[in-house]
Amino acid sequence: VLEGVRSLLIGGSTNFYSAFNTTFDLLARSRATEFTSGCRTAVLFLTDGEMTGTAYTVADVQALIASSNVNIGATIFTYSLGRDSDRTTPKEIACAAGGIYTYIPDGTDLRDAMGAYYLLYAYGLGNDKGFVSWVEPYTFPNGRQGTTVSKAVYDFSRSPPLFVGVVGADVYIEQLQAAAGPTGSYEEILDRLLQRAVASCP
Repeated sequence: VLEGVRSLLIGGSTNFYSAFNTTFDLLARSRATEFTSGCRTAVLFLTDGEMTGTAYTVADVQALIASSNVNIGATIFTYSLGRDSDRTTPKEIACAAGGIYTYIPDGTDLRDAMGAYYLLYAYGLGNDKGFVSWVEPYTFPNGRQGTTVSKAVYDFSRSPPLFVGVVGADVYIEQLQAAAGPTGSYEEILDRLLQRAVASCP
């Protein structure tokens, strides 16, 4: 992937239709092979130009998204980058799909501007104050086995709750075994924790 990115050259056209067609084809194949969490899907579309190099119209792009998104339910986030970008078409695409449009002025931190989409999903978990996430055991970088527990932190004085960040901690398997005692097993404790760490998609 990195080699492909490094080989890109400036110039050419901006084919919105092809971009969305390829995206939804990939998403459909991921669903078919169960290579997905099955929860929320987000499509982030960024352009610094105008829709060119194709006979398809904006209406064609909107129709493609509407038909392809029926079984996927992705939220479409579109971004126009810089003063020379098309601000009308990406906004129309997002609005028609029930998504969100953002204009990113020149000089703006692109990572911050595009990374804020996760806040939309974080709001949904803010209603579940007691939710704590545990993950299946895995091997830590130091070679020891363990699990990770994490919890989203919100400012509930705001409405809707304001996502602040995430706090997490690693727990070694031997610590769980010690908590289980000589007659118990860490698997029993972890299974109960994992059963509680189930939340509906926000």
